Amino acid sequence: MDREEWKTTAGFLFASIGSAVGLGSIWRFPYIFNQYGGSSFLLAYIIAVLIIGLPLMFLEFAIGRKFKGSVITVFSSLNKKFKSLGFLPVIVNFFTLSYYIVIVGWVFGYFIESFLITKIDFNYYSNSFMPTLATFLSLLISSAIVYFGIEKGIEKFSKIFMPLFFVILLAMLAFILTFPKGIEGILYYFKIDFSRQIDPKILLFAASQALYSLSLGTGIMITYGSYLSKKENIPKSSIIIALSVVMTALINSMILFGFIYSNEKEVISGSKLAFEVMPEIFSKIKFGQVIQPLFFLLLFIAGLTSTISMKEVVVASLIDELKWSRKKSSFVLFFVLLAISMIISLNYSGFILPEISLLEKFDFIFGSLLLILSSIIISAIFSWSWNTRSLLEEVDIKLENISRKLDKFVEKDVFLLILRFVAPICLMILLLLELKTVFFL
Repeated sequence: MDREEWKTTAGFLFASIGSAVGLGSIWRFPYIFNQYGGSSFLLAYIIAVLIIGLPLMFLEFAIGRKFKGSVITVFSSLNKKFKSLGFLPVIVNFFTLSYYIVIVGWVFGYFIESFLITKIDFNYYSNSFMPTLATFLSLLISSAIVYFGIEKGIEKFSKIFMPLFFVILLAMLAFILTFPKGIEGILYYFKIDFSRQIDPKILLFAASQALYSLSLGTGIMITYGSYLSKKENIPKSSIIIALSVVMTALINSMILFGFIYSNEKEVISGSKLAFEVMPEIFSKIKFGQVIQPLFFLLLFIAGLTSTISMKEVVVASLIDELKWSRKKSSFVLFFVLLAISMIISLNYSGFILPEISLLEKFDFIFGSLLLILSSIIISAIFSWSWNTRSLLEEVDIKLENISRKLDKFVEKDVFLLILRFVAPICLMILLLLELKTVFFL
């Protein structure tokens, strides 16, 4: 069976950016940006994107395009003995998707409710059956898009909704700049504090955010890379994707900081910021009834494009390994995910095992520990076991027009050094820090 390919470069870029610009970038970045030193964290984050994020993205796209297969297939193609390791990224995607779609469901539910209710009460909302219904609808929408394949499904959706995403993002930035304290709030949170040093802890958290925000370590970019044609310039595309993700995180942070500062609220973590603080702000400000649904539409597009990419990793693996059709793979995955996500949704609402938070446990195990482990494996296995010449030819950083010596130095000394030593060591330290929170609370 011939493998599908992206029809256009724009479609591939929008799909990849959509995968990377998930809910984590929208509400996780502003919180850790504020918590870990503002401008100090921003500088560390940019450094992490450059020295860890981009090389890993180069590698993942190159792996997919060279071996033309899903995650398990490319591990097996490299060496049969590595095939079992390829199951880890697929498992991480599957279980991350099973709880992530619940959060996307909350966003979708809030988007619908925004047209009906001025101020939405999260406690009331989360303890009803509405989140479960919204989870089902979100899963149905993402499954339908993946069902139609790369060109007619994922690429078509991304080319329509990602431009809409950026239009809404920029419109909201323009809106917050009209607030009396909007610009003041942005300057307050983005102020440069020379007294804050970039300590190793900040660098590690920045590396973690770079990993999460660029969709690395889960095989998503390997899978998307497998649909790339040979004419695509991997380094150029990767830089565009990374730059888009960083700029989106910064613009979104400006928007949230402007709203929060203008309304004398605090920057808090995760779902509380999106589902409690922001609706309260929207209920009080002028044009809040218009801004609120746009805000949740923005979140929904970000979340949906991420779920699509995670789902494609699993579907592609079923197609390649079990020789199922895309139709069968999509249907089976839909019903299995439906069962698990319904349990997680009902659990969070207090209807099933209320004493255990399945969402938080899944997030820590699959969205943190195993994600980092998967990233270490991908970086180490392919940088050491893949033929060096073949790897560098597939990536082709293309600096020879400037200087052949510079091209050779960047590719052989810098690029390989990062993949083989810097990235795995940083990620290993991150993993140990995460494990420390379990055993040494």
